[in-house]
Amino acid sequence: MKTKTFIMLCLLLSFGLTQLSAQSYVNGTGAISHYYDWNDYYVPVYTPDGDQVDLLLGPVTMHIIDYYKNWEWIWRKIQYSGEIVSVGFVDSDGETIGGTGEVFSIKDIWKFDLFSAIGPGHFNARGNQGSHYLIKYLWDDTTYSFIFVSAVWSGYKE
Repeated sequence: MKTKTFIMLCLLLSFGLTQLSAQSYVNGTGAISHYYDWNDYYVPVYTPDGDQVDLLLGPVTMHIIDYYKNWEWIWRKIQYSGEIVSVGFVDSDGETIGGTGEVFSIKDIWKFDLFSAIGPGHFNARGNQGSHYLIKYLWDDTTYSFIFVSAVWSGYKE
């Protein structure tokens, strides 16, 4: 029984030490990353004029990268990837807008630093029906607010 316990302890320690040595984090400087699944990811889609035309929703994988320098946290980058769906939304007049059911393969990257919880992000979505959205935004992590900056996509006519 003692032998099995010793072997199990060695095995668990080797996993832990391997994980630590795999990080690029030496003397308090470097990056540490984590992966998470998030089921309620959403992004509003706006025209270049700033009018909302759709809402995309679905599960994604989050890759969070935290960077430290001399043991002090400096910045965080979050990368979202996965497939989400056009679910639409109800506007202030009670009219349903969007919601085509188109499935989008997405890549969304957002970064902020220790000086501000508001950081820039850019969102790239390619739909299975030919839509392609490129959106730039600001995200306020203290109020959980999406601030639209700009958008470009094929087929948009002003």
